[in-house]
Amino acid sequence: MKKITFKSECSNFNVFTYCCNIIRVKKYQTIFCVCFLFVICTQLNIHAYLYGNQTNKGRELNIEKPSFSVLGNNEDLNNISNQIPAIRSLFGITQDMYSNRELSDLMTEYDRFEKDIATKENIFDIKPVQFLKHLTSPCWIGRLDDGLQEMDDCMSWTSDSVVCNSQFQVRLDLREIWTERHKQGTRWRLRCLPYYYILGSPKCATTDLHLRLVQHPNILSSSAKEYHFWTKNRWDNDIGNNMMKHLKPYVDAFDMVAENIREEFTENGREELITGDGTPYSVYHYHGNLDDENHLTLDVDYITHLQQDKVRFIVILRDPIARLYSDYFFWNNVEIDADDFSCRINFHSLCIHAIRLFENCLERNSVKFCVYHQANEEGLGKAGMFRITVGIYYIFIEELLQRLSMKNLLILKTEEYSKSMRSTFSETFRFLGVPWENYIFENYPAIVKPGKANVNQVRQVMPRMYLQTTQMLQDFYGKYNKKLSDLLGGDTFQWGY
Repeated sequence: MKKITFKSECSNFNVFTYCCNIIRVKKYQTIFCVCFLFVICTQLNIHAYLYGNQTNKGRELNIEKPSFSVLGNNEDLNNISNQIPAIRSLFGITQDMYSNRELSDLMTEYDRFEKDIATKENIFDIKPVQFLKHLTSPCWIGRLDDGLQEMDDCMSWTSDSVVCNSQFQVRLDLREIWTERHKQGTRWRLRCLPYYYILGSPKCATTDLHLRLVQHPNILSSSAKEYHFWTKNRWDNDIGNNMMKHLKPYVDAFDMVAENIREEFTENGREELITGDGTPYSVYHYHGNLDDENHLTLDVDYITHLQQDKVRFIVILRDPIARLYSDYFFWNNVEIDADDFSCRINFHSLCIHAIRLFENCLERNSVKFCVYHQANEEGLGKAGMFRITVGIYYIFIEELLQRLSMKNLLILKTEEYSKSMRSTFSETFRFLGVPWENYIFENYPAIVKPGKANVNQVRQVMPRMYLQTTQMLQDFYGKYNKKLSDLLGGDTFQWGY
């Protein structure tokens, strides 16, 4: 599947403004011409990708630019009662599910919700809706839009481009379906959020877990494993203005999954299909001011505000020493051709430095403050991704348990996952509410096939760390592992030290 990546750091309007400034200050008319052509060509290319050649297909599609892009054209669509029969037919909604009055009221709420996710920057300002009750996934009905404004906005972001790439690719994949729907006047689409989120932790087999989960016939694979929308892509994680401000592009990225859910329900009566987001940094990520640590906003706070009880969270935890060592190599903290001695000594030095920073922080702050601070702002090594406090799991789990019930939270152990995969997936499928009986594993053997995903490709065999390094880390993590076991009951998460 072709990936289309936009790396422009500003919107078309900003490019034009920048070019004008160049002319005014430096009088570079040539640069102005180039920039102006870039603006025009970019706009035309996007439109061509989404809707084909306008001269040939414009008469067929006849899409007008709406005053508010998600609300569609000002025709019969604005009179929802006239559209109820078409909505029932397209989405398989019977009178037993919703009366005409109930469905009309619900569609009015969905219009409001669609406007909110496209315009409101603070997730807590978005009033939740009642999702379609006959589907397991958190889904609602939205109007088709022309797609142009959203792509312009996406091009202006310079953060991780997974959401924007996914949004664009999904629009290309759905172009034929949506064009036909526009022609027929049934300009609606199913909209869904993920039913489950793999919160973390990184380097604890989250990728392997994700890839095996989507082998289940009831779990649909979306266009990416990690979207990072709730973590580093959110506008409130950056001082500048180049981050994602609205929820809509994230929802757009799941439109292909939503269309599959709609089709499977209307054609085969399958209402239990779900999908997930596997971004593993949400377990330790926070929003807002860490100084007010008693009122932290976590990613799950945003998600549960929108999805209420129609959501599940999975956390998988690995021996924190093994996790840290794997992370060390994953982020290329040593050169590819470095000898074993260099790998060991550099890792040992980073551990000493990280522990010293943490202990210095504890002299002035609480454990909770220092754990979140070093995990998010004070990492060492390449890209600042050597984060020793990510392995102090009890802090993060304690925060999650204050917000979630065990009905909505599943905590797995990487070592048990690897040793007893079939048992682990039976437990996970039961938690997600999808079939977990023996026939699933017999008919879909890829769920438990041998092997691992996302192993270190540079150093598949990592040199054994120094004994003194191991002892130092056992002393560091041991007391925190004990707190985790006390929190969850039993000694499952003490890892033998």
